[in-house]
Amino acid sequence: MGIGRAFVERAEKEILKHDTYLYLFVLPQDKDAIAFWKKMGYDVINTIELVKDLEPTPRDEGFHTVEFLGEKFRIFRWKYEKLTEEEKEFLDLLDEFYKRGGTKEEFLRIVNKALKEWLK
Repeated sequence: MGIGRAFVERAEKEILKHDTYLYLFVLPQDKDAIAFWKKMGYDVINTIELVKDLEPTPRDEGFHTVEFLGEKFRIFRWKYEKLTEEEKEFLDLLDEFYKRGGTKEEFLRIVNKALKEWLK
């Protein structure tokens, strides 16, 4: 119906009175929201959210482990995730990799080897 687009365009006009950039926070697992904002002309940039548990509680079951340039990141599991079976399999394999003591260096070695093979 175009209501979302109209709302965003109006908000952007207001923001332009004060600044030329608009930053958004979207859950990385909310593929629908990311697709909407990309369709609106927004780009994904290198924002990372950090947290420190001042009173540590066991939350590992509430996260997926993902990799970016060999760095281990955790993103919240979300009940509305729309992961493909291949994405789910990758996240499960990555979780198992770390549970068995896998390291950043080992991960990069494995991925680089696989990519070199694929590129041949």
